[in-house]
Amino acid sequence: MSEFLEGISCLLPPEASLLRRLESKLAAVMEGLGFKEVRLPMIIGLAGRGADVGIAASKIKFAAPDGSIAALRADMTLQAAGLSARELAALARPLAIFYSGEVFRKARNKGSSYLARQDIHMGAEVFSEDASRSCMMALTAAIEACKTVESSLQLRIGDIALLDGLAKAAGMDKSKSESFKEALLAKDILRASSALKDFGEENRAAKAALSLIPANAAKPATVLLDKLAQEFYGTELARRASEVSALLDKAVALSDKRFTVAFELGLIRPLGYYSGTVFEAYAAGVGSPVLGGGQYDGLMRAIGSKESGSGFAMDLGVLLGLIGEGAA
Repeated sequence: MSEFLEGISCLLPPEASLLRRLESKLAAVMEGLGFKEVRLPMIIGLAGRGADVGIAASKIKFAAPDGSIAALRADMTLQAAGLSARELAALARPLAIFYSGEVFRKARNKGSSYLARQDIHMGAEVFSEDASRSCMMALTAAIEACKTVESSLQLRIGDIALLDGLAKAAGMDKSKSESFKEALLAKDILRASSALKDFGEENRAAKAALSLIPANAAKPATVLLDKLAQEFYGTELARRASEVSALLDKAVALSDKRFTVAFELGLIRPLGYYSGTVFEAYAAGVGSPVLGGGQYDGLMRAIGSKESGSGFAMDLGVLLGLIGEGAA
């Protein structure tokens, strides 16, 4: 009989050694960019502003000695954000930190019940009052981390603010907008596209969204974004489209042609606290992203902070499956 809960495991040779070397390589990248390492506790409490964000996805919950409910963390972004607003509040901004460790999430088994799922993550976060600077620093760190992967990658970039702006300009009310984004999160492109087509071919915003929802290579995407900015000149939507176009150009330049960069307006992260630019990296033959993150000002407001936060996490367990011994 196994001593481990179903869904929980240990690392054996040679994977344990490969993980240590992979973490060291990524830590060197982060430190080279000026990020400072922090170690975060594995247990989170239900008390505190925003704590429910981290508790909700956790499978393993238990009673703490004081009688409150605690859980093994399902995400480390909430912990890092709380740290920035409390223990690290006096440090100079932008504040750039990184961390690594295990997270424990829900995973459905073959039946109807949920099991625990153990993942190993390394992540980085940037906190500042300048949202654009925080986002660009986090995206730069993500791109540099991607360069360490000895596998064919594609970095996909989306933008929640641009998506929301197009939905509003198309005429979607709150209910329709939420349904539209739920379809995108579920990768139900047919349902999402149908929602846009219902507004008719003359609806410029809906037409623009239809062209940008599928993943487009960075160069044609910037052409579409620049066209969008011209069509809605003088509006907040145009300003956002121009900013995203410029960010795409920077991402392509930073990639040094080591991997491809694409824009996907329909990119929605599974956690609802993202509010601006979002991004994911995919490897050939792997269905789930090896890296994901973005701007999460919604989470910062939930914990009572006025700062902007941006960051990402890499799934080191998936990366271990992409490398061979000696490649890390």
